[in-house]
Amino acid sequence: MLCIAPVVFLAAWTDLRSFRIPNRLCLAGIAIFVVTAAIFLPLAEIPGRLMGAGLVLLVGFVLFSAGLMGGGDAKMATVIALFIPGRDAVTLLVLLALCGLAGLVVVRLMAPRIGSLPMGKAAEWEVWTTRKQFPYGYAMAGALALYIFARLVV
Repeated sequence: MLCIAPVVFLAAWTDLRSFRIPNRLCLAGIAIFVVTAAIFLPLAEIPGRLMGAGLVLLVGFVLFSAGLMGGGDAKMATVIALFIPGRDAVTLLVLLALCGLAGLVVVRLMAPRIGSLPMGKAAEWEVWTTRKQFPYGYAMAGALALYIFARLVV
């Protein structure tokens, strides 16, 4: 599960910077799943992971079609679902909600002050100026990081 983290964090960075999660990141995540599942997962667990990811893809597609979710967010959520056992889905959703709320608060508080902060190129990211959309890649990365941490500690 730890091996997907760099892909998800790169997706978060591109999402904050330009409201885009490139398809190549999602494909890389799928490739990582194929390799790691073949090595580490019991064969009986793979169909459940695929069904869970399919459900996430379906929900993401519906939300995207309704204009409630970005396409990249829906694709990356599907990739992350491949790495999460079904029994932990609710835990991840709670972490996702908390990370999304925390990020929203931070971005909305920082956005008016961004010009006065020493942020370099990060001050030019779209997240600070766009009010109609909100990137959720960072929330997915944060939720995954907290989930991995909890799994390692507990």
